[in-house]
Amino acid sequence: MCLCIGACVVKYILIFINLILTLVGLAITASGVVVLIQVRSIENAPTDDVNLIPTLIIVVGCVITVIFFLGCCGAITRNTCMLISYSVIILILASLTVGMTVFLSKNTTSVTDMATDQVAEMINGTDQTVLNSIESVLQCCGTTGPDSYSNTSLPLTCCPEALSNIQHIQQNIDLSSIGINVEAKELCSIDDAFTEGCLTKFSNTMKDTLNIVVNILICVCIGEYVAAGMATFLTCYIRRRK
Repeated sequence: MCLCIGACVVKYILIFINLILTLVGLAITASGVVVLIQVRSIENAPTDDVNLIPTLIIVVGCVITVIFFLGCCGAITRNTCMLISYSVIILILASLTVGMTVFLSKNTTSVTDMATDQVAEMINGTDQTVLNSIESVLQCCGTTGPDSYSNTSLPLTCCPEALSNIQHIQQNIDLSSIGINVEAKELCSIDDAFTEGCLTKFSNTMKDTLNIVVNILICVCIGEYVAAGMATFLTCYIRRRK
């Protein structure tokens, strides 16, 4: 009797855990899509390099969603084949998650520096349009701050108000044809510009993102081991009843 009640409780807990982790997988996929959209908004950027990370995020999110949805269906239908497959996959995935978590937690600074160096190379290897697009996405100014434009006037993407006005203008409008570039110095002064440089802003954003990812991975890893244990217990119970 107690074993029957325990199996029933485990079943619904397993369904709940897998449902939550399925939603986590969907959230990861959605975040990858958002990052991909932001990256593609950077004009003239090398697409092969900048699309890689968000594409990987989307793939990982889809894999997580499919695996935990499988576990959820297996628990609902009490299908031992699905539960066994789910347990094996989860244990392998949990081991990979532990390795990824340890790697990211110990190498957050090096990963951030490597990504920042790649962004710096991308900015230096392309025209001003790429930097202006990054300024628009990250809300920053120049590579190191407004001082990096010491020899030229600040672009409109460096100022919050001017940037807000630009974002309401259709992208196919040539701003130079209506004389905005001529008056850029008046529209965006150093006192009104974003104070943080784009490389520093990207580095800080990258670190914060990696810390969030590490915390999510820790929670996911704990959930994976708990779910695998419950799935194994439920499989043994179902086989015993048969």
